[in-house]
Amino acid sequence: MTQQEKPVPHIRNAPPQRVNFALSWLLGGISGVVGASCVYPLDMIKTRLQNQKTVIGTNTRMYNGIIDCFSKIVKNEGVIGLYRGLPAQWIGIIPEKATKLAMNAYMRKQFMYYNGDGDYYGLSIVQEGMAGPVAGLSHLIFTSPYELVKINLQLQGTREAHLKKNFRQVLSDIGFKGLFRGMDACACRDVLFSILYFGMYGTLKGRIYF
Repeated sequence: MTQQEKPVPHIRNAPPQRVNFALSWLLGGISGVVGASCVYPLDMIKTRLQNQKTVIGTNTRMYNGIIDCFSKIVKNEGVIGLYRGLPAQWIGIIPEKATKLAMNAYMRKQFMYYNGDGDYYGLSIVQEGMAGPVAGLSHLIFTSPYELVKINLQLQGTREAHLKKNFRQVLSDIGFKGLFRGMDACACRDVLFSILYFGMYGTLKGRIYF
C-alpha cells in the first residue's frame, strides 16, 4: 500500500518574485501620474472653493459651487487654468506614490516571510496596520513640499495679473525651510490614513481571496 501524498497547500495570490522594489516603485510612479492628471481639475476646484474670499466691494463669494467655479476658471483662465500647478504635482507625486506603494509591498512581503506560510494575503490585521504607517512615513519628504507649492500655484489665478507668480517665484517666496512647514500635521494625517487604508485593504482582500 503506497503512502498517500500530502496535498500541496494553496497559496493565495503570492506576489511574483520578479516584481522587486525597483519595479514596484516605477509602477507606482506611473500610476500616480496618470491618476493625478485625470483628477487634477477637481483638485483645482477644491482648492479654489476652500480658499475663496468675498469679492471686494460686495458680500458675495467668488464662486457659487463646483459648476460655477469650473465655468469661471475656464472663462477667465482658459482650459489650461484647470491644470495650473500640475508640473509641481508630477514632481511630487511620482516619488510619493511610488515610494508609498513600494514600501507597503516590501513590508507586507517581510511579514509574509516572518509568518513562514508564503501567504501574501494571510497577514493579520495588526501586521497590515504596521505596514501602513511605514508606507505613510516613507513619502512625507515628498508630500509636504509639493502640496504646499501646488496649492500656491493653484491660487495664482485668483490674483491680479501683476501679483501672479510662476513656479520659480513661488519657490523663492516659500524658501527651502518653508517647504516643510506643516509636515507634522501632514505626518499625522498620512500615517493614520495609511494604517486604516492599507490595513483594511489588505485584510479585506485576504478574506475575499480564498
